[in-house]
Amino acid sequence: MKKLKLNLAAIIFPLLSISSFAQSNWELGGNDGFPPNAVNATNNTLGTLNNLPIKFATNNTQRMFISASTPGLHTRVGIGSLFSNGIQPFASLHIQSDNTFGAGGGTRPWMQPTPTLPNPGLLIGNEDNIWLGLRNKGGNDLNDAVLNWGDNGGSTAPVSDYFRFTFTHYGSTFLGSNNDGLEIMRLAPNSFVGIGDYNINGILQPQSKLHIHENTSLHTGGTTQSVWMQMTNNDFAPSPTANDGLRIGLLYQNANQRTGNAFIYNQENRHLIFSTNHAVPDGTGSINNTQERMRITSIGSPTTLAGGGYGVFNPAATANTDFTRVAISLNPFNPIYRPLSLLHLGYQASGSGTNLDGWRPWMDIGTFTNNDIGGSMYSGLRSAATNDAVISWGYTPTTGGPLATRMRVIFTTTTNTTTVAGSTNGIEAAHFWSDGNNARMGVGDMMTANVDPQNTLEIRSSANSPYNATANASGL
Repeated sequence: MKKLKLNLAAIIFPLLSISSFAQSNWELGGNDGFPPNAVNATNNTLGTLNNLPIKFATNNTQRMFISASTPGLHTRVGIGSLFSNGIQPFASLHIQSDNTFGAGGGTRPWMQPTPTLPNPGLLIGNEDNIWLGLRNKGGNDLNDAVLNWGDNGGSTAPVSDYFRFTFTHYGSTFLGSNNDGLEIMRLAPNSFVGIGDYNINGILQPQSKLHIHENTSLHTGGTTQSVWMQMTNNDFAPSPTANDGLRIGLLYQNANQRTGNAFIYNQENRHLIFSTNHAVPDGTGSINNTQERMRITSIGSPTTLAGGGYGVFNPAATANTDFTRVAISLNPFNPIYRPLSLLHLGYQASGSGTNLDGWRPWMDIGTFTNNDIGGSMYSGLRSAATNDAVISWGYTPTTGGPLATRMRVIFTTTTNTTTVAGSTNGIEAAHFWSDGNNARMGVGDMMTANVDPQNTLEIRSSANSPYNATANASGL
């Protein structure tokens, strides 16, 4: 019998040991995988088997709280000593400063996860907060990524709460090495955006919807520099440099009287176009459907050619194609996209080659003006070679059109006078007439009588002149 008892003990002890290893309890000292499948995701759970929360604590102080299932809300995790059954975490993951109450100002119901609107997100709060998550818009796979900061209303401008982006550097001689770091951008609660460091010298508040402020020279390792905003695209600059695209900014030149000059530069060999009251081109219609009011360009910038196609329009064969051309269009629906002189006003010149509404290649440094029926005028210098000052007028003859045209010199005053100059048409001082083969000049008011000079030079005194004895008498 003594031998039998020893054998039973040898059998029962291993069985009890195996049973203790096979139970599903988690051990404070750690869990292993003996016997097989003792610890796995299928039959082991760290948590509760009923609807109760879990609290994690150190030094007898709660550090983390996992909520129980609450009707209408998904389970949430809170980090901090605030949370309990009575004060649930507000978001999927809620980090709250100790010794504060609630989720902070500015929270919204859509920051909470619910069965119908999941809205998973991270909320970090004290009196104020920040929320990062997905806001569901009421349907499957309809979510906006949202980054939101909130204020409890305890502060007012100019010391309101901002959303700031900063950079810090470990060194002592680099940008961002000070205690606050280098502020790159801030968002203000009035929807203003500031780019630059608004913190280092207490500026705080951006003053416009987009406000770029340069003050990196106030930082260790910083230098005073120009302020530029740049836009490029891959067609012109697959690897963009500072010399590509459009740049708008303020220049720094190390001298107060020169610093602050404003620049708008299209750095490509293309036009700079301005317009108002019209939508921007969509890039799918005609290249000329710009509905523009003004363009600044150069002779060498490609444009629509008079005979069709697209390329450089240089009818004067000007050697320096970097010479300036400016166009101001009267009708945005019929703009000037081939300016002919330094300043071109009115309408696009009709014709092709050098046959362009009376324009000539020497009409370079001046103003060329024309209408949409072929009439034109030029005032400026004839060319750099002669330096002749020129006033020219012209027109494009048409079948059934006028046989001659005029250029008038007119004086006007305000319309509240009884003088001829105060009339609708004013008083004519002189006018020039030409039929293309002959040119005449009339001095005096011939417009009121609706007559043209009949000789190369004709002088006509006005009706109230003391020298006017008879009609059409000379005023000499």
